[in-house]
Amino acid sequence: MRLSLSRTARVAYAEVMADFRQELQDHLATFRAAPFLVVGAGVSRRYLGLDDWNGLLLRLAALTGRPYDYYSASANGDLPTIASFIAEALHDPWWREKRFAGTRSKYEGMLHTRESALKAEASQYLAQSLNALPTEGPLAAELDLLRNVIVDGVITTNFDPLLETLFPDFRVFVGQEELLFEDPQGIGEIYKIHGSHEKPDSLVLTRRDYDQFHENNPYLAAKLMTIFVEHPIIFVGYSLSDENVASILQAIVSCLKTKERIAKLADRLIFVDWSEGVTEPTKAQTVIPIEGNQVPVLTVTVPDFVDVFTALGQLKRAFPAKLLRQLKEHVYELVLERDPKDRLHVQALDPGQDPREVDVVFGIGAIERLTAYAGLTRDDLITDVLDGGNRYDPIRVVQEALPAILTHPGNVPIYKYLSAANLLDDDGSLSDPSRVDPKVRKHAESRAKRVGVPTSQKTWVAKIVRTNPTLDKLRSALKDHEVLYAIPGLADGTVSADDLQAFLTQHAPDTSHESQWRKMVCLYDWLRYGRAPKERAGRRRPTVVRRRQSKRARASK
Repeated sequence: MRLSLSRTARVAYAEVMADFRQELQDHLATFRAAPFLVVGAGVSRRYLGLDDWNGLLLRLAALTGRPYDYYSASANGDLPTIASFIAEALHDPWWREKRFAGTRSKYEGMLHTRESALKAEASQYLAQSLNALPTEGPLAAELDLLRNVIVDGVITTNFDPLLETLFPDFRVFVGQEELLFEDPQGIGEIYKIHGSHEKPDSLVLTRRDYDQFHENNPYLAAKLMTIFVEHPIIFVGYSLSDENVASILQAIVSCLKTKERIAKLADRLIFVDWSEGVTEPTKAQTVIPIEGNQVPVLTVTVPDFVDVFTALGQLKRAFPAKLLRQLKEHVYELVLERDPKDRLHVQALDPGQDPREVDVVFGIGAIERLTAYAGLTRDDLITDVLDGGNRYDPIRVVQEALPAILTHPGNVPIYKYLSAANLLDDDGSLSDPSRVDPKVRKHAESRAKRVGVPTSQKTWVAKIVRTNPTLDKLRSALKDHEVLYAIPGLADGTVSADDLQAFLTQHAPDTSHESQWRKMVCLYDWLRYGRAPKERAGRRRPTVVRRRQSKRARASK
């Protein structure tokens, strides 16, 4: 917290902080790549008021009827072992007692071990944490600065949803397995290496979890090593003695092997330590002993995070991280493609021309497609479908945009463009499947399954729609985000396209329920454009209730 000072002192203090910000910017500017943040539990405690690990276990132990001290004594104070003992005690009552019915229903089909009950209750607690997100005052101001930092990505051991809320354009990888077996690009991404509350069984919480995590650490380190040697790494929310930090650095050091390579980490590792009592920021060089090696780090002690986040927000970048990640993904796919002739254009060289003297222009897509259609996103089509616009050529959307967008998983509205391109029969099926890309055909064939009621919520939805069989009644009985999940359970023909359009445009959700909101946009797309093409021939353009907000605008509220 900033101190109350006289005017003269405030001026002097402002000058000190300005010098600090500039010095930090100048230091980070010496690296070719933007920083990576490594975010620890201190950030979640600061902005969401969440428990520390010990506090979380105290909370969970209270569910078992035995005091926390019993588990602590049984485990000799070892926190992962304490978690294991609590998990074992909670398993039987959690699966049979009525007081846990709501959590059981929420995570139905997602829990597969004797430790899952513990993790489900931890996830339930964490899922509600955004309710405490500050909306005004100094902490809210810090968060606004954090939202706008220039970083290539985030690594975190936190389970809660704060980071994906602050960086909604970043792709999230959950756990070691996703990092190891999917294709992270190293930019515009969040690596939740200890799991996420959205997938309870992914949480690294118990002794078994930590043993398995450490067993796989060398593989994780191999994935992260390039990040650590190419980017400045800024640790926020950790102490130098944090076991999670030691685990990460130990894995990296094991990969680097020699003292000469380890020395290359000098000036790259920056620990930001928040201490409310300090009057001005200080910097110091220190080392962390890891496996007999001295890992050099720069420590920065600050009274708050304002100046650190301000300095990070003033770094220069030519393109947004999201765009750079998309470009890297496309290049990666081109390299893997056996025959990229429809996606890659190569200009022939003049006879005798030295390739080293040629200016290379790189683009994604064949040369005639380097237009807005090559860059269309799922959100562009969602906006176009919801507001009934005619801004895009439907044939080009079907032929050029949809195959590229559907390369990635997720729900995409397709029927508006298939209908306008005369590719649908009267029942909404494809009139000639051979005329569309296989990805478009597969997406159309899976429509009913994709936008139907999730398996884990069928019981709840069936009960709700029995007493609330229309959209209006659902809206009266449920919260807006709950309505999104109940809509697919309504009887066929009871939801009009106009009513669904009005609801979706009025109630754009936060990131926690955005996936389901998109599914319902696809249901609207089917009702409006797919179900009866001939009937729609003379239909007037629908009225827009409200344009959908951008992700960043929603996240900033």
